[in-house]
Amino acid sequence: MDQIWRQRLERAEFAVDRARRQYQLAEPENRLVVRQLETDWETAMGERQRLQEEYDRFLAVRPRTLSAAEREQIRALAADVPGIWHAPTTSDADRKQLIRHLVEKVHIEVIGTSEKVKVQVTWAGGHRSEGETARPVACLTQLSYYPQLITRAQRL
Repeated sequence: MDQIWRQRLERAEFAVDRARRQYQLAEPENRLVVRQLETDWETAMGERQRLQEEYDRFLAVRPRTLSAAEREQIRALAADVPGIWHAPTTSDADRKQLIRHLVEKVHIEVIGTSEKVKVQVTWAGGHRSEGETARPVACLTQLSYYPQLITRAQRL
């Protein structure tokens, strides 16, 4: 992609040089010709400027390539995620940002109307973790162990 941009910029630079040479070679007595050559030169310089600004925007948007040292530093940090998580210098905002980068999707499924919830986490890279947890419920009848609770209460 950079090669295409360089070629476009080189062509624009060549057009500017050519227009400049033609303007400088023209005799001042030929005012109409000189005016047209000057207009062509200014148009070529404007096009070169537009292309340069477009290329600069392209470079600003395009992610830069990481150096070997930066890649190695990222690998070392990725190998010690728990260490980063529990570090005293890691703020809650940093932990949230870390989770946003590590977790791709969370699927939650309530089992019936009970307090039990199945959770499936899809991590960046495709690995999945599954587990169960409890949620707050509105009333005791929603508890999965409600029948045992009633039996126990009646026995007491």
